Order: sequence, then C-alpha cells, then structure tokens
Amino acid sequence: MSGANTPRSWNTHALLTRAALRSVFEPRLEETVEVVGIEEFLLRANRDFLEIIEEYNRRIGLHAGMPFKTSSSESHMATSDQFLTALKLNPSIAFNYVRALSPDEIPPETPHDPSRNGPPGGMYVPLPEGEATTGSEVLITFSDEPDWGMDQDLYPIREYGYGQAPFGQETGKTSQAPFHMTFLHENPIVTTIIPDIRKSFMEERIRVFFALARTAFAHGVNYWGWRFTAWAMHYLQDLTQPYHAKPYPPALAPVWRRLAMSRDLRGFIAKLGNYLKNHHLLFEAAVHFIINEVAKKPQDHPFLRALEGSGKTGQKLLVKVMHDSSRFPARIATTVDREMTNVMNVPRIEDIDYSLEDDSAYRIAPEIVKAAQKRPEQLDRFIHIVSDCLLETGNVTRYAIQIATCSNSKGEKFL
Repeated sequence: MSGANTPRSWNTHALLTRAALRSVFEPRLEETVEVVGIEEFLLRANRDFLEIIEEYNRRIGLHAGMPFKTSSSESHMATSDQFLTALKLNPSIAFNYVRALSPDEIPPETPHDPSRNGPPGGMYVPLPEGEATTGSEVLITFSDEPDWGMDQDLYPIREYGYGQAPFGQETGKTSQAPFHMTFLHENPIVTTIIPDIRKSFMEERIRVFFALARTAFAHGVNYWGWRFTAWAMHYLQDLTQPYHAKPYPPALAPVWRRLAMSRDLRGFIAKLGNYLKNHHLLFEAAVHFIINEVAKKPQDHPFLRALEGSGKTGQKLLVKVMHDSSRFPARIATTVDREMTNVMNVPRIEDIDYSLEDDSAYRIAPEIVKAAQKRPEQLDRFIHIVSDCLLETGNVTRYAIQIATCSNSKGEKFL
C-alpha cells in the first residue's frame, strides 16, 4: 500500500472532521484567521507555555514511572525546535503550513496509504504564513497532523523520559501506538498478564494540546488555537476506532494453533505484528475509502449520518469522555474485525509473512466494489456496526470544539 511510486492517500481524520462539523453551528469556526508560524505563538505566550510544559513534564514522569524530567532548562523559547523538544515530540519533524483538499478535489485513483511523513501528497496544497483561512479549515486540515510523525521515534530519546515502549516498536510508524491507543475497557485478567498494555500517554497528549489551545486563544493567536485543538481532537477520534480501543481485535485462536506448530518460535512471534497490522490497516482503508466516496456527492449514508450526529455532546470531564466514547468500540472490536474480514475476503492478511502496508500493488477500490456486488448483506452489516463507532467519533469531535470555544461550563483545567 505504500512505496516510492505510490501516491499518498486522502488523509483519514480530515474526512471524519469535515463530516462531523456539518452539524455544528459555531460562528467562530468561520471567522477568518491569519496563518502564523509557531514562533508567533511562542513570542506572545512564552510564560504561559513554560508553565504548561512544567506541569506536562511532571505528569509524563509520573505516568512513565520515571524521575521527573524537564525537556529544557531554557527560560525563553522562540523556535520550532525548542517547541518540539519541550513537548517531547519528534525533533526531526517540520511544521507544514497547508490546506486539506475537499473530497471532490482528490483524484479518484489515489489509493489508501497509511504511511505518514508530513502531509500525504495529493491531499494538501500549501497555505503559507500570512494567508487567510478559517477555524473550520484549520480543524479539518490538522486533525490528521499527529499521524505525520510527531509521536514517532521518541523512545530512543532517553532524556524525554518515556521509558521503554510498552507496546509497538521503539522506532518507526508503530512507535506512536502508546500515544494513539489506550485500552480503558480491557479484561483485568489480560491486563494482569500483560500489564504494559495499561500504559498509554494519550491522555497527557490531549490535556497538553487543549491547554495550549486555550492559551493560544487567550493571547490572540487564533490560528494555533485551532491547530492545537485539532491535535487534541485527533487523539479523541483515535479512541473511538476499535483497533485503537482494544489491543487484539482479530481472532487469535488460529494464530495460537499456528504458533504451537511453528518450528521457529522466535521468528513467528517477531512477525505476529504483521497479522495485527494487516487487519488494522485493511479496516482503515475500507472505512475511509467509503467515507471519501460518499462525501463527494450529496447522499444519505449511515457513515455521514453517524458522524454528523445530533450536534450535541453534553458536558463531561475529559476522563469521562475518554471512558464513555471508547466503551462501545472496545466491546465491538472483535465483531468488527470478523465482519470486516468476511466482507473484504482478503485471505492473505492472515499470513504473518505478508505485509499489507508494504504491498504497493494492493488497491482497496476493487475489493469494495466486489463486496458490494457479491456480499451486499455482509457489507451492510459491516457499515451498520462501524456507523455506531463513528457516532462516537462525531461526538468527541464536537466535544473538542466545545473545549476550544470554552462552551463547556465545567471549565475543566487540563494542565
């Protein structure tokens, strides 16, 4: 699905956010904001930024079970590099100033590609500093940004104090997993046997970005207020995805049988990640292909209805939102995986030697067309179940906007 000559995909979170915003009436979202660099935010809000970072570092240290570590001893921060280091993000990334294309602007032949190294090509156009945009466009564009590398390759940076990766890899795409997944509803027996799966930094990410969003708005840097909100929104949306809310959605019985017969136990376990990743990526490819297609033309589709929801989210504290919004996706994850594998009918994803991510020849479109023709009832069942998850996605998206606009009357302090 990826490869040097493979076009990058439409991005996933932009589609979710665009649909979820359809039911939101918030005048501030359509107000014009000027695109400004991160340096402008640091110039105006430096003291508040340093206070947020101090509390953020304390929380990271407590969560990681490591001694409290600050990312920097500097009393003034003025550059993007200093910003990234202070937030314990990937110091090698660059901030991109872009705009997400709408679905009808995206070439139909663009395949789904989960790889991220900055904005996926074919999905964005430059929008340089000094140009005008709106809050809604910033949210749509940058709700995918945490997948562009900011949470990757962090564990080898020992001074960050994250400790060892509790799951996923130390480097590469999967090294971001502990920041983008949290398993709040896992069976206590499983968490006792595998205690590391209880460790996630998702809540810390959400808190710091909401705190930064409010600070940016307070200092009149509205562009970054919306961009930080989009980052927090990303993690909340991830939480409503079944493969982010449950560690092992695919049926593992066939794997254990093959494991018992394997002559190369270590090699088998090393490749087991392909099995889980194949299912995860096929699910995302299928769901987001469908959303991209139905968003191109006015139509009544369960995915769009679910994302639009009622436009109301209620007033809850963050921990309650995280717990409630992930409950159904976690409970239904195994069913979602079974329905997905049945309707897509791609047997090779069960092969631990096969990597869907590295298969540049794979195209999701023909598989969806074939499923609609040959297995329509199964496809409808899959769409219905996923729609129930997307209802939660729409809810947390609107919750993020409530936080950003301070319309949540509880006035929760995030850091």
